[in-house]
Amino acid sequence: MSFRLLRKNKEKSLEKRFTTFTEQLSNIFGRIKNDITTTNSRVESAEKEIDRLRQWIDYLNSQNRTISEQNDHLRKKYAEISEKSFILEKNHVNISYRTEEAHKILNRHEEALKSHKNEVVDLLDSQKAELRRAISNHQDFTKEEVERLKAWINYFLATLDKQKSRESSLEADIDALRKSFSEMTLSSKNTINTLRNENLALKTQLEAFSEALDNLKSELSETRNTLKNTQESLTFLKNSKESESSTLEKSSSIQEITSQNPTIQAPTRLIVPNSDFEKHIIQRVMPNRKGYILHFIMDLVSENRYSTKEIEEIVVKEKRLCGRTSFYAYLKELKFRGKVGYATVDERTILVNTEKNTQKTLYDLKSEN
Repeated sequence: MSFRLLRKNKEKSLEKRFTTFTEQLSNIFGRIKNDITTTNSRVESAEKEIDRLRQWIDYLNSQNRTISEQNDHLRKKYAEISEKSFILEKNHVNISYRTEEAHKILNRHEEALKSHKNEVVDLLDSQKAELRRAISNHQDFTKEEVERLKAWINYFLATLDKQKSRESSLEADIDALRKSFSEMTLSSKNTINTLRNENLALKTQLEAFSEALDNLKSELSETRNTLKNTQESLTFLKNSKESESSTLEKSSSIQEITSQNPTIQAPTRLIVPNSDFEKHIIQRVMPNRKGYILHFIMDLVSENRYSTKEIEEIVVKEKRLCGRTSFYAYLKELKFRGKVGYATVDERTILVNTEKNTQKTLYDLKSEN
């Protein structure tokens, strides 16, 4: 009888152990299934994020190609304008040399005219003096000689009038030459100034395109790094999924063994992923994406009390969401979309959400702050 009682007690204790063990196994299998479903959902979300990042990388590459093409076009224009400016400078030098030569020729003509006028005046004076002497010495001239003298005087006066008309025409030609040379110099100076202004504008455009290209390169490197991190996290999740499936197979084999041999006691605890593991996976799968950063910047801007420097300190230094160059690239994109603007409140320049504040005035902004 005592042997039968002991045997019944043993059977009851074994049944209790087996029921507790089956309950523990069912709980463990439920946890494992939940972990597997969560990991599968996270893997799918990570794959979707990788596809999005690949699309964004393709978009950035296309933008980089277009900007490089525009940069090459601007460089060609800059080379053409520099060649034209060089040719105009040569022409300007030639024109200045020719103007100097023309001034020299004009000075020579003026000196020759002055000398000719002096010679004519001296000749007239000498001829008048000789005529007076001849008249005083030879008073017994006949009428024919007097007529000859009158004809010679008339001829001399006619030649003098011709000489004066030639001098006036030469002076008019000299004035016309001076005017034409002055107009040519003014036109050449104006063209050189316009070409210099165009050259400066092209230089500023080249600098702006180079800055945009640098920003795109930095964003491309950041997206490549995030893609690399997500791929690593995806492989890590796949490996963890395989290890969990192997543990599940092992636990199922243990359950079969225990069902066949109820006297064998299975381990009461299995290794289950803890919260640190989940945090690690979340940090690897959920990197700092562009949409989240833009939404965070718009939330700060919507408060209508932060300046650009203050928002940069919050996003870059405090939260460490992105770098300084990518922050200004995101801000530039928001300005280009027309979502962000500037407003001056109490001698402070702050950022304003233009979508919400299109109907607001400056007084409303002051009352809010």
